[in-house]
Amino acid sequence: MKITLFAAQFFLSAAIAIADSSGRPASPPKTMLHMIQAMESSKLGGLNSSVGDDGVSYHLRDLHFLGTVHRDGQVYSVAHALFVRSSNSGTDMPPARGHNYIIVFDQNFQIAAHGKTEIGIFRMEENLLLLDNSEVADFGTTEPARRHVGFIEINLPYPFADKISEADWESGNFKR
Repeated sequence: MKITLFAAQFFLSAAIAIADSSGRPASPPKTMLHMIQAMESSKLGGLNSSVGDDGVSYHLRDLHFLGTVHRDGQVYSVAHALFVRSSNSGTDMPPARGHNYIIVFDQNFQIAAHGKTEIGIFRMEENLLLLDNSEVADFGTTEPARRHVGFIEINLPYPFADKISEADWESGNFKR
């Protein structure tokens, strides 16, 4: 009986492991920790916690790892971050609403691009970024206009290595 139970558990575990495998590389361990460290060490305004001269603190409230994008042999991690301010000292008035960002990290967890965006529920399906079930970005696109200006719907500059610079756009060099 014990052998039968063990065998059933073994095969069930193997089936679950196989069914769970998407065939794509898993995110590196401690992905969230790497993202927070990159944000906190960045010099990018709004992406790190701080205390102003007025004593009001600005801090990370939520960070959601949305998924990965595979482009040109690189793996980029995409996250949604919400930062909030504390109330002013001596007041019961709540702080203003938070600041939301979509952040794309390269495979070394350096910030490749970030865009301030609306509040909402973000999620990813493959290379598509959805906001409240509506597509707001297709990170799989390679169309030239998108590679030049980025994802203006979410104020996100194009984060990938095949970005078209302003000089190349004006000269048409990207067409070659």
